[in-house]
Formats: sequence, structure tokens, C-alpha cells
Amino acid sequence: MDRGRRQRGGLRFAHGINPVLPVAFVVGVLAALLFRWSGSIWPGVVLHGVNNATALPVPLLIALAGA
Repeated sequence: MDRGRRQRGGLRFAHGINPVLPVAFVVGVLAALLFRWSGSIWPGVVLHGVNNATALPVPLLIALAGA
């Protein structure tokens, strides 16, 4: 393995795992299942849009509820 590949891999772990990763993984799996079930990418696109639409309001509501 060349030095550049080792450095890139090391940087990936040095920055830690993105906290969005678990949600992104679940949304990706659900989008894949929707594609297999429907044969179309559009249900996955809608799921992605719903996920993005809740990305701001949900944390804000949680923060307001805790305040």
C-alpha cells in the first residue's frame, strides 16, 4: 500500500466518525429497500427529502423542549 493511501485512511479515523452516519446508513438501507420493492428511485428520493426536511426542525424542537 502506498504512503498516500495510508495517510488518507489515517485522516479518516483521526477526525472521528460523523454523528450523522447512523441516520444516513438507516436512510440508505430504507431507500434501497424502497427501490427493490417499487422498482423506482422516486420513493427513495421522497424519503431523502423527508429526512432532509426534518434535519433542522427536530433538533430545534428537542433543544426548545429541554430549555
